[in-house]
Amino acid sequence: APLPLDGRPGSGRTSSVIACLATSRKALATQTRESPAMPSVLSVINDSTKWVVSGIVSAVLLWHHDAGACWCVVGSIVAAFNCKVLKTLINEARPIGARKADPGMPSSHAQSLAFLSAYAALELVGLGGATPSALAAVTFVSGIFLTWLRVALGYHTAAQVFVGHALGCASATAWWWLGHTYALPGLAEGGPGLSGLYALTAFAVIGFAGKMKPWRKGA
Repeated sequence: APLPLDGRPGSGRTSSVIACLATSRKALATQTRESPAMPSVLSVINDSTKWVVSGIVSAVLLWHHDAGACWCVVGSIVAAFNCKVLKTLINEARPIGARKADPGMPSSHAQSLAFLSAYAALELVGLGGATPSALAAVTFVSGIFLTWLRVALGYHTAAQVFVGHALGCASATAWWWLGHTYALPGLAEGGPGLSGLYALTAFAVIGFAGKMKPWRKGA
């Protein structure tokens, strides 16, 4: 028969056993949730993102080096600048414990990843066919996953990442439409406009190369 829990002899011992078991279960659950294995994997993915994305963009730019690729690169710089301005104006702090102290609204990483993934997805969809459309979906979903890492690892709040991602998608859509509707058809004829686009792209590449120096030091 179960021991009584109503204050009679033996009830204190039973209560202690139950409390001990409950504490053990709670400690085990906490240890499982806080297992460093998963955060470690996510951190590696997050830290390598800048190198992988930069490599892909560089490869596309070197392979195509046409007005369309340059238009995308310049657009990403414009969108990043707009995001920095908004971040300074809003001046919202990152979550407590974040490794960076600068403002976090909107997330610059989320904005950049969303811009590039959304722009690439639009280009792939524009090719037509099932395979490009599938690749477009994979590209866009990958961008969402990589932006979610900023929340999972404590760099940003969910709201900061959501706004950054929305800003990046909106900027990519607007820049893609502007390019294919007005800019790129005009640049196809060459002239000073195309030379200016190439010059802006060259400056962007040089500036980005300088930005990579701190990355190598922190690697």
